[in-house]
Amino acid sequence: MFQNLSIRETDGISVSLDFDSTSRELTVSVRTESDDFTLREVPHPLALDVFNHPYAYAERLLVAGTFASVAS
Repeated sequence: MFQNLSIRETDGISVSLDFDSTSRELTVSVRTESDDFTLREVPHPLALDVFNHPYAYAERLLVAGTFASVAS
């Protein structure tokens, strides 16, 4: 079961940080009029940074594949 830890909205961009208490997985989801993606299995020590800079991490993931996945 996912629990929302934080959400922020700025200039039409909505970013949420969620925690699955069963799997202990952290995810960061981004929603705009043109983008909708989720960064899955975010490492716990990086969660706040990923929440604050999701586009930087999404680009890093697509290039290096460091987290488990980027789901659109």
